[in-house]
This record gives sequence, structure tokens and C-alpha cells, in this order.
Amino acid sequence: MSARAKVMISLHVRTMKFTAEKIASELRRSGVDVWVCFEMKGGVDYREEIVEAIEEADIVVLLMNNEWADSGECKDEYHFAKRLNLVSHEKQRTQRMHERKPVLMPIAFNLNWEGQKHVKLLSANTNFIVHDGKDLSEGDVEQTLKVLKESVMHVVNSQPLLAESHNNNNNNNNNHHHGVTTAAEAMKQLDLTAKDEKQQALQEVYDKAQVAMQIENKKRAEELFEIAASLGHRSAKANVHWMKGNKGEAIKCWQEEIEKGDVNAMSDLGSCYNSGEGVNKDINKAVELFKTAAAQGQIYAQCHLANCYYSGTGVTKDIKKAVELYEQAATQGHIEAQNRLGLRYYNGEGVTKDHKKAAEWFEKAALQGQMYGQHNLACRYNAGEGVVQDYKKAAEWFEKAAAQGYADSQNELGTLYYNGNGVTKDHKKAAEWWEKAALQGNKNGQNNLGLMYNNGQGVTQDYKKAAEWHEKAALQGHMYAQNNIANLYYNGQGVTQDYKKAVEWYEKAVAQGYAEAQYNLANCYYNGNGVAQDNKKATQLYLQAAAQGHTNA
Repeated sequence: MSARAKVMISLHVRTMKFTAEKIASELRRSGVDVWVCFEMKGGVDYREEIVEAIEEADIVVLLMNNEWADSGECKDEYHFAKRLNLVSHEKQRTQRMHERKPVLMPIAFNLNWEGQKHVKLLSANTNFIVHDGKDLSEGDVEQTLKVLKESVMHVVNSQPLLAESHNNNNNNNNNHHHGVTTAAEAMKQLDLTAKDEKQQALQEVYDKAQVAMQIENKKRAEELFEIAASLGHRSAKANVHWMKGNKGEAIKCWQEEIEKGDVNAMSDLGSCYNSGEGVNKDINKAVELFKTAAAQGQIYAQCHLANCYYSGTGVTKDIKKAVELYEQAATQGHIEAQNRLGLRYYNGEGVTKDHKKAAEWFEKAALQGQMYGQHNLACRYNAGEGVVQDYKKAAEWFEKAAAQGYADSQNELGTLYYNGNGVTKDHKKAAEWWEKAALQGNKNGQNNLGLMYNNGQGVTQDYKKAAEWHEKAALQGHMYAQNNIANLYYNGQGVTQDYKKAVEWYEKAVAQGYAEAQYNLANCYYNGNGVAQDNKKATQLYLQAAAQGHTNA
């Protein structure tokens, strides 16, 4: 018989007993074993029972009101559950099991989010269910219970149950886990646990802020840095100063922390020396700081140092070494490193070209919300490189990146709507996405939008607007746009007819080897439009276009 999921409910008994009883009843009807403290026998071994309940729980539901937050006993339960949830803390980074148990599932009831440090930290690291009342005697009780049951069943269905391993351990007369031998010992360790857990949680908040920076969510990054800073994380405090424009104070904080061996500060200050922001640019100092921090496992420094080796900045160029460092950071979840490692595999730089591995690394970055990774993964699905071609998935990933404002993805998504690949064909939507890209200066989007105005597809036909967008793209060296604006000058559409200007633009496109422009320029020489009539020159251009497969030439 398969094991039943086990849930332990942590609560302030005097204020939340009714709520706990209601939750326990609902979960038990769903086939879940529930343990609550007011149902235990009591006596001298009550702490033994609490520790055992937490150890055996797959999920700890925290009924968090202000009384719970102020209760010493509830804090002990939380800290012990969190200690089991976090496996170890090495090199200033939290190392976790693949299945973190117990899963912490907090429900907030009129909670003062700023009142207690452990509440503040948990709110920065964990998703809460927020109930709109003081307990389950008021508010939207049905919705809260529905979300809780769905959350519990999601955990039950997605992770192996601890109860299974406990049954196996019982056969070996070993009922204790994570190095805890008795309840007394566990409770004795709680003071140290709380201190360690705070440092771990602070680093988690700091890391989440760095992730927000990587996906260019600066508002969220600043919020998280401020939380960590308010609770004593010095590098986070430096970042708050930096984001508020107090660069001198930020530099001072980082320098003070570097003297204490803080690898986060080394990475951050190294970035300043690398860019010359806030300090005089000094690549050698940047590399020195990156190397010191990277050697201690600091993933941001590893990625920075990888960038230096890839470009040969401050070190001898060594793409193989760059790949090694990208992989060290990428395997620990660094988003930029994951995307850059994908690019190295895609292009075969420092590694054997492998489009499948490239797609795998792009996907890791994409799943963390990085628009560049999302775009690169979409391109792989669009072309069928390293993955089975799937226009629908391509459209989904292009749209995620496009929604973040990435112009290249906006242009590609427009193309999918224009052709009806992976989405329903919709020229209006195509024009809308191309316009978003065009307004950001994307030359492909500008040329494509110009074509829509030229042909009246998805927009009202407007040669003047067509000419404006084609010219913007042409000035950026887009050879198709150069040919297109030349056509408009040749025909006097949207602009005053001007053969000479048409020839000038055709020549720019011809210089890039564009067959259509070669054919059009040949016509100009043949007819003497904008240039002196020259059959020999016309013939040369016709032959060049024909050699590229131009049928009319």
C-alpha cells in the first residue's frame, strides 16, 4: 500500500484552534494524514512529539497570525522545519536536496509582514496563501481551503513521500534523520539553527535579488535588496545604495565587506572596476576580485570571469576556460551563464558544436524568465535545431520574450503571425508586433512594417509611412530595406520620384550581394535611369543576379 501524505499544522492554539480543526478535517477527507499539537497526549514528552511530527511531515502548514509570529514555541517549530528543509550551507550558498522536505506552506491571517524578522524573510522566499480574515470564521473560507488543498495535492503528486523512507528506516531501527538523535538535542540546537537559518535565508533573498537583476526586473531586485539589507546583509545594503544612486556609499560598503572576505562584495565591486562605474576603470583589479570570489564558488564572479576569458579582457583569451567557468555557474542556476553556455554549444566555441545541449541550456535560462534564453530557445524550435521543429512552442517562447520587450522576439513573433506558423495567420497582429520591434530600432521590424504599409496588409496602405520605415532600416544597413526604399524612389511612391536616389540605394544593396538589387540596378543602366546608359554594365549586373538564381535576370 502506498504511503499517505503527512501534514503537520503549526499554530497559536488559543487563537487558531478552530481554523486548524477545519483545515485538518478538510485535508483528512482528501486522504491526507494530519497532525496538530492540541490532539497529542501531552506530558513531559510533548517536545519529543513535536520534533517527531515535523521530521515525519511531508508538508508543514503554518497558520500565521500575529500571535503565531510572536510565539516562542511557534518560532521553534518554524526554525526546526526550516533547518530540515535546508540541507547545508557552504561557500556562502545554500545547498539543497532535490526534494526539500518538509515543504513549508504558510497561510497569512491579518499578518503584520514587517513585525518579525522570520516573517519578513519567509515572505521574501516563499509563496503565501493570504486569507482575507482573522481566521476561517470569516472571509472567503471556501477559496482559501480550495487553494490550500490544491497546493497540498500538488506537492503530494510531484514529490516522493517522506513516509515511504521512514517505513524503510523503521526496518533498520533508525527513526531519526538529518543527524538529529533526540528531541532534546534538536531543541538544544535551535538557537544556533536560528542564527544559521537567518544567514541562509538572507543569502537566498540576496540571490533572488540578483536573479531579478539578471531578468531586468529592477523594481523587484530593489525590493529584495532592501529586505536583505534591513536584516543585516551588507552586500545587499551596498546594492541598495547603488540602485538609489549613492555610488560612493555602495563602493565603501563593498570595500569594507571585502576586507572581511565577503565574496558577494568581491563580485559586485569587480563589476564596477570592469565597467568603470563609480570607480576608475581597472580591468586588472576586476579580474583579481573575480578570480578570488570565483575560486570560492561565487557564481556571479564565475560568470563575470568567464566573460573576461571569452573576450580576452584582462586575461589571455581562452574560450575553453570561459566554457568551464560558464558551466560552473550555470549548473548552480546562474541565468546569464546558462544562456551563454548555450551559445557556446550552439556555435561550437570552446566545445564541440551540439545544438541539443545548446537547446537544453537555453531552456534552463528561459524557464527562469530570461528573455534572451527564451528567444534563443524559440529560435531552436522555429528552426528545428537541437529539438523537434515546433512552431507552436516557438511562438510561445517568442511571446514570453516579446512581452518583456525584446525587439528580436517581437519581430520573429510578427513573422509567425504573418505566415500563420504556430499561430492563426493574422496580418494585423503581425503588423502590431513588427511595430513594437520597429519602434525600438529593430531594422528587421522596420523593414517588415514598411512592407505592410507598402502592401496594405494588416494596416491601411500608406506609401509615405512605408518609405519612412524602409529608410530607417536602410540607414542601418538592411539590404532588403535598401532595395525597397530604392524601389519607392524609382516609382515615386511615398516620396518624390528620384532615379538618382534610387540608384544610390540600389548600389548599397548590390554592395552586399543582393540579387534583386543587382537586377534592379541593371535595369537602371539598361534604360539610363539615374545613370548614364551602359549596356555593358547592365549585362554584368544581370549575370551576377542570374548566377544567384534570379529568374528574370
